[in-house]
Amino acid sequence: MTQATEKVYELAFEQLDIIKIMATTFKDNIDSRRVIEKNGFKLEGIREKSI
Repeated sequence: MTQATEKVYELAFEQLDIIKIMATTFKDNIDSRRVIEKNGFKLEGIREKSI
């Protein structure tokens, strides 16, 4: 996780009282999904036929 990502999490969860941060990628964009997962996100589902 990068320092910038850690600061964003700290700001969001500790100072802004945010409960959840969501990130999305296109279904076939595996590289982007890996980057998101390396930053602590977990796959909750896949939206079919959406734009």
